[in-house]
Amino acid sequence: PYFHNSSAPSLCAVLTRHELRPVRYKAVEAIDPGRDFDSVCNGYPAQPQGKVRVVYDTRREGMHNTGHDEGIFLKNGQEILTDQDKLDLIEFLKTL
Repeated sequence: PYFHNSSAPSLCAVLTRHELRPVRYKAVEAIDPGRDFDSVCNGYPAQPQGKVRVVYDTRREGMHNTGHDEGIFLKNGQEILTDQDKLDLIEFLKTL
């Protein structure tokens, strides 16, 4: 998970404007990497299949996933990056 409080399940969620990020997500045991890891978004899959370890709920105190977008990939509330730009950025980050 991403952010200091693990409130974003993937890099796709990190690169999504905060009001559209998942409010809840399930962290599953990584038994089958093809099933239990989203290799495109680099994180937990949107529809996990494995045994649930933790349910993250960003409505809980200290678990918010708001912010972290304006001035980074939003400018004056407008998207700076296209969907393809975001996927390309994730692919680059995987190489680091």
